[in-house]
Amino acid sequence: MEQQIWDRRWENGYCFPFRNAETGRYYARDIYDGSIIPTSYSKSLRELRRKVRGYVSENLIQREKWRRIYDMATRKELTSYFPHDSNARNSDKLIRLRMRHKAAGYGVYFMILERLREEPEYTSVKDYNMIAFDLREDTSLIKSVVEDFGLFVFTDDGKYFYSESFKQRMEIKDEQSRKKAEAGKKGLEKRWGNSKNIANAIENDSNKRKEKESKEKYPPPLSPAGGNGGCGNNLFSKDSNTDGIERNFEGLTNRLNRLFIPPDEFNIICQLSNNGEIGHPIWTIIQAAERGGARLHSPGKYIISELKKAIKK
Repeated sequence: MEQQIWDRRWENGYCFPFRNAETGRYYARDIYDGSIIPTSYSKSLRELRRKVRGYVSENLIQREKWRRIYDMATRKELTSYFPHDSNARNSDKLIRLRMRHKAAGYGVYFMILERLREEPEYTSVKDYNMIAFDLREDTSLIKSVVEDFGLFVFTDDGKYFYSESFKQRMEIKDEQSRKKAEAGKKGLEKRWGNSKNIANAIENDSNKRKEKESKEKYPPPLSPAGGNGGCGNNLFSKDSNTDGIERNFEGLTNRLNRLFIPPDEFNIICQLSNNGEIGHPIWTIIQAAERGGARLHSPGKYIISELKKAIKK
């Protein structure tokens, strides 16, 4: 008769101990599929602990490896791509754009779309000076591309603009990405669906410990209104202008989250950028960090360093 043992001194999270009451022998079962570990048979619990001290569940590790690969691929697809028709240059609006501004205007148009791809709700603030600085082009060219050819639509308050066709394309792509993500999760569940509940319990416990350690190491981010941990409830909306300064704190938060900036660096960046002030160098610096990609080992420290340089100027 088999009996699972509760052992306070048990340290291996990849397996758990059992005892056969009839034979009196101890052994361990793999936490992933419940199979008996052949080399674990022991005469005592102490001997069992020693034998499985270095045991690792290869199946569980393989499952986590595929999950990480899938998550990384999904994240890359969601954050760095948008559809582009091969004959886009032949549309009536873009032909008129090319007739007036040549290839430079065409290039600016698609660079603006790239910027929209990175913005919340695919909408950009109407700040031609900032956009011109980012794209290294004349403000007059930016203004003409946005306003003169019917390529973009403005919000009711006139402070923001977007592309209707671009939004429609991204909605289709976002829906496709969502379906792919769901299909991928179902595939993983089908392949690895025989996990034991105890595996999930240990994984959840590990996540809770990591979350607790993170909270102790990093204080909650500061919201623009002051106080800790208020970002979720005190975000500046697009229309907020409580002190006469235009901000896009929500856009700042979203873009810093995409770069996985830790909370302590997030707080410093918020303070240095006046919580995402419109026209502040923070937006150009963030874009440079996003383009740096994997070459930047610490994008948060890079952004802080560049902000301090810009402020000194």
